[in-house]
Amino acid sequence: MDEFNELHSKILSEIKKNGSCVEGYEDIFRSSSISEISKHVKKWWNEVLDMHLESSLHLFSDFFSKFEKEFNTNGIYFNQDAPEGYAIIYNGKARLSGNALGRSFGCSQVETVDSSSLISFGKTKVNVRDCSKVELREQSSGVMYDESEVTAYDSVYVVCQGGKTLHLAGTTIAEVHHCGSIYAYGDSRVKNVNPRMERRIYLYEQSSMI
Repeated sequence: MDEFNELHSKILSEIKKNGSCVEGYEDIFRSSSISEISKHVKKWWNEVLDMHLESSLHLFSDFFSKFEKEFNTNGIYFNQDAPEGYAIIYNGKARLSGNALGRSFGCSQVETVDSSSLISFGKTKVNVRDCSKVELREQSSGVMYDESEVTAYDSVYVVCQGGKTLHLAGTTIAEVHHCGSIYAYGDSRVKNVNPRMERRIYLYEQSSMI
């Protein structure tokens, strides 16, 4: 079995195993090239990473390097700098720019610039710059700059060296040097090291200052 047919067969097997997305299965079934598979990965992006996350990460790890050119041509990036399209970072490093959309997992390191956006999981470390937007989850951490926007959940730690807005929830902690405005909810906590920021920090629910 050649590499394309092996990948094609494994994708179909994983979709069938999960018993989901009949239309997506049919799209992949009819695909006769990596280029076509790439287009369907973009079409079903959320389903790929929500319903088939574990298998998708393994398949990208095993096969991406063999078909890197085809995937990149169609705007799919894996552990690479992404100037556009869709990116997955899994225990890797990457820089997202332009209007790139990314998701990161494991112990990754990511920088977001321009108008790119990212949803991070695991223990990802993110530098959030320019007008980029990032959603930090699980045990991710981030440093905000410029006019960036961040929403943090779970047990995230955020340092604000700039940024337009920060929204906190869960048991997140923010260390504030400068930011346009900060909205804290849940059991989140805010450590303010800049007296000028006091009027820009809004506490709701059980959130508190450290």
